[in-house]
Amino acid sequence: MRIVFTGIDTKPTNSLAFMLRSIGHEVFMLSDKALEDLRKRGYTGGVDWSLLERMGYSRPAIPYTDLTEEPADLFIDLKLKDLESYLAIFPRAQGALYVINGGWDDYEDYGLHYPTITNNFWIKGNVFKMWSPPAEGFEEYKPKEIPGPESPMGLLHNAKNWGFGSILDEVIAKTGLRVFGDYGSPAGKIKNTEVSGYLERASCFVHLKASDCPGWALYEAFATATPVVVTELFIKRMKFEELYKDGETCLTWGKSAFKMDDEKHISEFIDKEKDKMIKEICECVERLKDPKENRRIGMAGYQRWKELTSWTDDKNAEFAKFMKKNFS
Repeated sequence: MRIVFTGIDTKPTNSLAFMLRSIGHEVFMLSDKALEDLRKRGYTGGVDWSLLERMGYSRPAIPYTDLTEEPADLFIDLKLKDLESYLAIFPRAQGALYVINGGWDDYEDYGLHYPTITNNFWIKGNVFKMWSPPAEGFEEYKPKEIPGPESPMGLLHNAKNWGFGSILDEVIAKTGLRVFGDYGSPAGKIKNTEVSGYLERASCFVHLKASDCPGWALYEAFATATPVVVTELFIKRMKFEELYKDGETCLTWGKSAFKMDDEKHISEFIDKEKDKMIKEICECVERLKDPKENRRIGMAGYQRWKELTSWTDDKNAEFAKFMKKNFS
């Protein structure tokens, strides 16, 4: 089957392409020309690669197509409204969703509309759920033998607005944290091809964000056995308890900054708990200065991540069954 999907940043693109190729499909991405032409006809989706390249991402090594008149056998998009705008142009086309956004708010019902491939464990309906397999681009990531000698790091675009911006400056001042990214992130942007080298030298990875799916920056940290420090709110909101276990595969903070009203509704007390959250992050970073503890947490995280994300024969067979059931 000839499958075309819209542009997304490098590693989730490569992961999806790997999954589809593993069961015998041809994979293409919309070219810049195709995206421009489709938008003129009412398509609302797509990502401009000039923007992603400016943010530090490199284009995936996947064939591009100038698809305009003939629909693909299957078109995969990221958002429901964008997929439907494509299917309005090509009514006979088959469509699917690849959801790389976390939480239930906007996405829980996606699988009730179209077959959905995702790492978002909240989505219900016709869904193939998995821990996204790392693919091309991850060959350079190796678990390090000794803790990195440099200060902690994070990867987060627009860190003051997309993350815990209210505590960012004080965490940086007290821990030496370097947060890399575009759109004003304090340490500036780096290319995605440089990330493995930075992680190799970082003492730990501090993630000041409470929503990610699956969080490719976190994947990169796990792949290098760099100990991960995350907020408990992130784990609960994403249903990621399978990977993130405090004191075993990661260290967590912010346990008192929220309350689960029920499975889905969370009351947050972030502003009230700022000082306590900063203190807990500092304690995590200090704890990981012990080389043995750093190595223990880092390797346990690496091994659990490797176990969950490995693309086994069973997973491959399950995915093939899902695709065959849904698409001719």
